Amino acid sequence: MDSPFLLQTFLDAATQIAIIATDDQGVISVFNSGAENLLGRSAKDLVGKATPLAFHEPTELQLRARDLLNTLGRMVSGFEAVVALTCETGHEVRDWTYVHADGTHIPVRLSVSPITCAQGEISGYLGMAMDIREERRALKEAGETGQRLESILSTAVDGIFTVNESGDILSANPAASRIFGYQAEELLGKPVTILMPEPYKSEHHGYMQQYMRTGRPKIIGKPGREVEGLRKDGSLVPLELAVSDIWLGEIFIFVGILRDISDRKAAEQALLETNRQLEERQKLLERDMDAAGEIQRQLLPKTLPFPEKLEIAWRFEPSIAVGGDIFNVIPLGSNSVGIYILDVSGHGVDSALVAVSVSQQLRPENGLVQWTGEADDPALATPPCQVVQRLDAAFPVERFDKFMTLTYLVLDTDSGMIRYCNAGHPPPLLIRADGEVVLLEEGGTIIGLGGITPFSEGMDRLGAGDTLLFYTDGVIEYEGSQDEPFGQERLVQEVNDLQGHKVESLLDSLLLRLYRYGDFAEPSDDITLLGIRLTRT
Repeated sequence: MDSPFLLQTFLDAATQIAIIATDDQGVISVFNSGAENLLGRSAKDLVGKATPLAFHEPTELQLRARDLLNTLGRMVSGFEAVVALTCETGHEVRDWTYVHADGTHIPVRLSVSPITCAQGEISGYLGMAMDIREERRALKEAGETGQRLESILSTAVDGIFTVNESGDILSANPAASRIFGYQAEELLGKPVTILMPEPYKSEHHGYMQQYMRTGRPKIIGKPGREVEGLRKDGSLVPLELAVSDIWLGEIFIFVGILRDISDRKAAEQALLETNRQLEERQKLLERDMDAAGEIQRQLLPKTLPFPEKLEIAWRFEPSIAVGGDIFNVIPLGSNSVGIYILDVSGHGVDSALVAVSVSQQLRPENGLVQWTGEADDPALATPPCQVVQRLDAAFPVERFDKFMTLTYLVLDTDSGMIRYCNAGHPPPLLIRADGEVVLLEEGGTIIGLGGITPFSEGMDRLGAGDTLLFYTDGVIEYEGSQDEPFGQERLVQEVNDLQGHKVESLLDSLLLRLYRYGDFAEPSDDITLLGIRLTRT
């Protein structure tokens, strides 16, 4: 049974305590069954979607923010009003008002602590809320009498002790007895140190004497401090302790309020373990992503065919997530090249592996892009339309749960004749030497739909100085910091503006203008540009 399941089982077992965890922005990450019972709200409606502001009483938050202005010397608002003090003190216990799904106001006692990562930075917050309607009702009904005090002590969930200046226990409420496993009569008159493990047990008397002599407190009057208590059976219990001192006539006593935080500590430990496992898994994922990215880069062209006739350059800018962009320029005999650019849907290792598989299919030795026979006969090159149809049959969507877009083109370097099929891919640009830009759009739908519509083939001719520009949708869909993508129309405009540049310079200038458009923000998809110019026929 894995840790996340154990953690959820543990949290859901606490049906009387609302356990709510958030990330550092306040978005709810844990909402146990106790919280559902208390608020009448479903975890699935809140986890990852809302903050505790969804059930905090707004006016109370505003008043608390005003109080914190005096305490912290700065303005806070919203969820920060709930957690700001915990960032300063490490913990806060405070009464709040929650709003039930039906509009009912519920007073709760909320204990809030920051969750820190291994580096000590706050990564979220843990809140444990208890319904104190019964406590409030008991307080109201008992009135301003000793009966009210006795009622509160008897019904309080927290353990409450009173101790004289000699350190002997004067009273212990039922909750205190339960926490330590004693009967109330077993505690009365005993030194409070029987509830402390070492070294606190040996040091306690000295602390009390120092306080009585100097008035300087060590823990008295300070908000809840985490300590360990010693149960009757010798086991330790994690506690949250707050101590105050009061005069009752001529008698000076200490009042200690204790809360058993075993559940919270177990939850924190489980969360830490879950985070550790997630970090390990993330490292493995990053290693796999790096390996997939290296495979993707290794498949880029290594040599360039027909350097005396073709000027070829490319730019491949991978995004953070590995994608499915691959392209290549394949020699087909002595005077033809096959050119393809491919984009598999999605991101990650699975998309990259599908792209690798397709690229292997498009190798000449595998027979898909060239008939058998004399290798230097251009008539033997497989028609682009047929290549696309074969890939459509070999890679149906249901095979890998992926589809792909592809442009496949055959160029005869002697005549400049091109034949192409564009399967759902952004259409390549044919940039004439005289400035005209033609979109090569002939083709059909994306690959993987099983030939539900036929693929058609386009033809054109390159003259000396004409350029083919291939690109993926990462170029035209790049937004960066803008509210709209770069777009194909803007790409054509930029190409027009860069007429006369060499292919290397054309691609570099296009990339620079693209990134300037988006304020150099990190791309969310691979950006691929491939330029091929026929220098002579």
